[in-house]
Amino acid sequence: MSTPQRLGEAGPEVWDAEFRRTGRVEFPIGKWAAATGGTLIAWTTALGFFTWRLTQVWSDGGFTVVYRSALVLFVLTMATRAALRVFRGANRLLVDTTGITLQGDSVPWHDITTIEPPRRPFLDAQRVRVKSPDTDLDITRAAVRNLPALTPWLQQLHAELGRQPEAEPGLEGLRGPLE
Repeated sequence: MSTPQRLGEAGPEVWDAEFRRTGRVEFPIGKWAAATGGTLIAWTTALGFFTWRLTQVWSDGGFTVVYRSALVLFVLTMATRAALRVFRGANRLLVDTTGITLQGDSVPWHDITTIEPPRRPFLDAQRVRVKSPDTDLDITRAAVRNLPALTPWLQQLHAELGRQPEAEPGLEGLRGPLE
């Protein structure tokens, strides 16, 4: 079938064939695309702030130094966390029989309430939003180029796989702790 890099550029026929064959479709998000989401902005902001204030840090003293140092440390920590997530390989969209996973955040099929189509078809900022009570996943063009085709395919899978998990046989009558 298609290589994982090309699945994001394919259409629903290819995705469905891969899903029926293997039980999963993995759409890798390029390291550059995932990193530009926040890492580069955070590093640029932190380094710019740090160099701009470097000459005044020692003369301010007191709470201001602590506050600014904590701010720089926080921004650098968040940027490092995002960079590690990218390089550990968590930067992917995975659609399998259990649900949808986007960059480490998972939503089981039975928890999905709605799958919204892209709202801005002419802008590059379009996204497919998968909503659940706990987590909303925003699938962008960094993972799948053909977002308008992704929505009905995910909705079809949700209709097939989105039933509540069945209870184990023989446990229907249990309502509380055993006495």
